[in-house]
Amino acid sequence: MESRKDFEKWEDSIEGINYSLNVFGEVLREDVRHRVLICGTLQRLPKGVRRRVLEEVSFIIVDKDLLGHTFQMTLLPSENRIVLHFILLNFGAMDEEPEEKIESIIAHEIAHHVLGHASLFADPDKEKKADDLCERWGFGRARITLDEVHGDRDDH
Repeated sequence: MESRKDFEKWEDSIEGINYSLNVFGEVLREDVRHRVLICGTLQRLPKGVRRRVLEEVSFIIVDKDLLGHTFQMTLLPSENRIVLHFILLNFGAMDEEPEEKIESIIAHEIAHHVLGHASLFADPDKEKKADDLCERWGFGRARITLDEVHGDRDDH
């Protein structure tokens, strides 16, 4: 009985979450910091949501003009449809943001997954619903437009 409790405690720790985390992509600097931000965000989520995300989602670090995006890929042909879920994160575009905001952006993308928003196109209603769920989880509203990101960078 005690060993089960110890395992659950470890499973909910940053170390346990990191062990279960799937991250792909080339991160040239601060790789550990990015993983810790993802793990810290996951740790703050409700346990059931965290476990679902760790079982279903792979995080991909990208270098594009987007902060984050959620999508799924269906592998066909197959008797059993296989759906892969991904969350893309661009830490380079979030470099100037405080960690709290970055965690909100990560949680926002996780909310899209939980809500079933796997689309290539932004939908204002889906963005609001994802932010609403983030707030219920205790994160801030994360929606940042690319104009805001690029506008901040132009001032430097």
